[in-house]
Amino acid sequence: VQCSALCLLASLLCLLFSVPLFFIGCSTHQIAGITQDLGAQPGPSLFPGCSEPCSCQSDDFNPVCDTSAYVEYTTPCHAGCTGRVVQEALGKSQVFYTNCSCVAGNGTVPAGSCESACSRLVLPFIVLFSLGAGLASITHTPSFMLILRGVKKEDKTLAVGMQFMLLRVLAWMPSPVIHGSAIDTTCVHWALTCGRRAVCRYYDHDLLRNRFIGLQFFFKSGSLVCFTLVLAILRQQSREASTRTTVKSSELQQL
Repeated sequence: VQCSALCLLASLLCLLFSVPLFFIGCSTHQIAGITQDLGAQPGPSLFPGCSEPCSCQSDDFNPVCDTSAYVEYTTPCHAGCTGRVVQEALGKSQVFYTNCSCVAGNGTVPAGSCESACSRLVLPFIVLFSLGAGLASITHTPSFMLILRGVKKEDKTLAVGMQFMLLRVLAWMPSPVIHGSAIDTTCVHWALTCGRRAVCRYYDHDLLRNRFIGLQFFFKSGSLVCFTLVLAILRQQSREASTRTTVKSSELQQL
């Protein structure tokens, strides 16, 4: 009973620490022609009209960031850039693209993706996620003891073998497939190789966070329900056993 109560408490605390994770994060930054914030038109053209005369290849990927408007372009060509400058500073080289017709301001953008606007949330996310994982791991030993104490002595070896077989079949094997499929459904821009999807260039951050954390929340809720049922059954058995003991004691006293 104490093992099942410990598993139930750890699972409940794990769920409580998982709830704030749904709200810790930032949305996908603006990507020209991909995110709907920039008014992208549906159809084969993914990029603004200012880059159409450049005949840019849609499969290329060399991102640049317009730091003034915080807008990212998948290539300098899609930003309308015609020049390239390399600056050396402190032993490091930084590439800038110039004469960019699609960019506001002076028309110069640095190479590379835009930096995250909410990097301060990384540490709280890691702390909460680690605490939740640590609490979930607390259930491993008591749940294993439940198996050993809940079967007959001659069946302990078979029970442990069945437990690990079910873990592999129902958890460890399908988990990468399920999580991978959930992550792929949040992609907003795929890179193409020979006309087929290859790797994802950009994800919908809000959708990715909600589906990834939500999937874990669903399975943790299932384990919470199972531990609750186990605790209820064990307490019922304990009450029945104590009742039988009381009845036998009263019968012996009458004799």
